[in-house]
Amino acid sequence: AQRTYQAKREFLSRVSHELRTPLNAVIGFSDLMRTDRSEPLTPTQRARLDRVVDGGQYLLRLVNDLLDVARLEVGELSVALSSVRLAPVLHNAIDLLETARAGRDIAIEVDEPPPQLFVVADPVRLKQVFVNILSNAIKYNRPGGRVFIGFSQTPTQAVLTVRDEGAGMSAQQQRDLFIPFRRLGEEPNATEGAGLGLVISRHLAERQGGSLDISSAPGRGTTVTIRLNRDLAEDAPPTDFAATTAFGLGTPGAAGTIVYIEDD
Repeated sequence: AQRTYQAKREFLSRVSHELRTPLNAVIGFSDLMRTDRSEPLTPTQRARLDRVVDGGQYLLRLVNDLLDVARLEVGELSVALSSVRLAPVLHNAIDLLETARAGRDIAIEVDEPPPQLFVVADPVRLKQVFVNILSNAIKYNRPGGRVFIGFSQTPTQAVLTVRDEGAGMSAQQQRDLFIPFRRLGEEPNATEGAGLGLVISRHLAERQGGSLDISSAPGRGTTVTIRLNRDLAEDAPPTDFAATTAFGLGTPGAAGTIVYIEDD
């Protein structure tokens, strides 16, 4: 049994790594083709390339989730805690889901956290939690529905709630939520996904000293509550995570060079 478990773990880790490397190239160079002004694509070519990028992004998310689950099982899922400003991480996650939001005509209403509110978290892993939860709120919502992001705080914690207007879940479905690879809908043409996002998100929230809870009822939507520890130190060094995505040439029309950097 131990040899079988070790073989499964090594297989997941190796396959995930070997798939992720070429996928990054597929997605990266597809993006370069879409933004190439010297050899612009025709509308038909752009539409086809968009399908390539969407498929690559989806497959990359599945591969990363598989790798995270393999690490989670043996306690190797790394979390580096620091003082993190909450608002930029939340808005960065919302921006990443703009295409999915627009595709289903979902409106997102945000109760803004204070701009100088800091929490104790890993900024990369915290964004991963937000993306997973918001992605579910969009996918399982009704077309043209709304997602409400609420905020409150206690003397020691910051509390975010994400509420959708979807079909909601029964008590049995809620009991199955945190079983890896268990999907809510097993019918044909069900919403895409592998049933790993919530499992990983709860684990990451707990590893950052917080918690993740879900409440739902059929026909009344679903609410996810994320609690994080506030950093109350007055001299907490800010971590401006939003700056990592604010890349551009600055002056419109200026010439420049794009450097593609890949990290494993």
